[in-house]
Amino acid sequence: MPTFNSPNWEAAPQTHLSLDVWDASGRVQSRIDLEGKSHVVLGRDASAVEVAVDNRGVSRTHAAIVHHRNGRVYLIDLKSTHGTKVDGEALEAYKPTRLKEGSKMQLGHAQTLYVVHLHGMRKPSSTHDAETKQKEVPHEPLKQMQTKPQDSNAGNKDAVVRCSHILVKHKDSRRPTSWKEQVVTRTKEEALRMVARMREDILVGHATFAELAKTESHCSSAKKGGDLGEFAKGSMQPQFEEQAFALAVGKISQPFLSDSGAHIILRTS
Repeated sequence: MPTFNSPNWEAAPQTHLSLDVWDASGRVQSRIDLEGKSHVVLGRDASAVEVAVDNRGVSRTHAAIVHHRNGRVYLIDLKSTHGTKVDGEALEAYKPTRLKEGSKMQLGHAQTLYVVHLHGMRKPSSTHDAETKQKEVPHEPLKQMQTKPQDSNAGNKDAVVRCSHILVKHKDSRRPTSWKEQVVTRTKEEALRMVARMREDILVGHATFAELAKTESHCSSAKKGGDLGEFAKGSMQPQFEEQAFALAVGKISQPFLSDSGAHIILRTS
């Protein structure tokens, strides 16, 4: 059974965390108050977790919510049998994923959703602290978290970027399904041609990047116009990061492939 070993970046909470429990119809059944806990384990084994989920499709120790010393909150899948999703996107085992206000968590085959509420964030004590906290993103696998963290991005002006993207999946994508298409059947070549046409439409002014992302992107970020927010090196797939960090602000990448599908990226900051 997977166990949880606290990562070395875990710290006392700087924000009040609670979870609304939604049933399959979207009705709020209850609220779980997690104030004061630096981490919380969720799973089926009530004797081993703080939040018990009575569903056979949930692992005994399924996932953990952990407060980072930078004030942010992360969810870690503990190599569960049936996986964990945040806002419809499957998590990689042991890779921390940031939780935000309104994030929706789903454990395994359970129909219940846990909706995150964060409030009461303590402000950084100085500008230096704020910059440090912005860049501290725990993207290393949990297996490596027991060693002293190395900030390989220190002094790098591009340590953190902000991008939007448009994703078109194909039949060989890692997860060939999306909110737009239950089953994706197109080829890689067709997906690349689709994002190439979108890029041309944006460049000639037929549509904005955000407009096309909202209607055409297969990623859940479509609802935000493709905005992925800020991320550091090591947070994304290597093919994606290579393109994102090579772009100048305001520029759009050429079409390219990752394990998820065909992309174009707009770097926004």
